[in-house]
Amino acid sequence: MRFDKSMKMKKQFLLICMMMILGGTNAQKSQVIGFVDSDVILAKLPEYRAAQKDLDDLAAKYQGEAQLMQSSLEQMYRDFTAEEILLTNEKHRQKKEAIEQKESELIKFRETKFGPTGELYQERARLVKPLQDKVYDAIQNVAKKEGYAYIFYYSKAIGAQRLFVFKNKVL
Repeated sequence: MRFDKSMKMKKQFLLICMMMILGGTNAQKSQVIGFVDSDVILAKLPEYRAAQKDLDDLAAKYQGEAQLMQSSLEQMYRDFTAEEILLTNEKHRQKKEAIEQKESELIKFRETKFGPTGELYQERARLVKPLQDKVYDAIQNVAKKEGYAYIFYYSKAIGAQRLFVFKNKVL
């Protein structure tokens, strides 16, 4: 964990140094640089807190369902190992197939609920994306109004770092 923080700090320092070097080409002009952590802004929005609570509740619901499926699978496996010696070859094969089927259902459930295109991700996009867009638009407006040359934008929620250059029209 400490190594990850150190690497992040080094990357950010390198990025800032590069921007200062690039900014040096226009040394005669004063350039204003801004830093924005959108997570701080979003945390202050009541709509975001409500959306986050809804997402947490939905994730807990899905996690509970997955846990029930996992418990059922584990019980099936325990029963199978307890009776395995007494089973005929046909019954052994049937029970083993039932366990494999249940296991594949659990994997599919987790993918459809928690995967990168799963329901939780889609719900998050539906609830949070408009709020992030609202923050992004506000950042753009302030940057243009105040004359910022560069805005470093960071959001842990979306796991992204962006650089917006306003005077040169790169966003």
